[in-house]
Amino acid sequence: GAKPRHLATAEPAYELIESLAALRPLLDRLDERDRHIIELRFGEELTQAEIGRRIGLSQMHVSRLLTRILGELREGLTDDSAPTDGPAD
Repeated sequence: GAKPRHLATAEPAYELIESLAALRPLLDRLDERDRHIIELRFGEELTQAEIGRRIGLSQMHVSRLLTRILGELREGLTDDSAPTDGPAD
């Protein structure tokens, strides 16, 4: 059977992407490629390797981009005085 992929992820800020709608204003500040990567990863739930094949980058490159993009989104959410519940890592 298909195992739930979301449990296998170790990406930072994954918990912030539960609602892409909440992130829409932040996503709008990203450049087109970064936004596309986020939408593939969390909208279509592709793996990093699948995203890499789709846009012509290595899985490692996609991983680095996601780490940077998610870091920016996390900072953006924090800047907009989002409530922080739970310990920071």
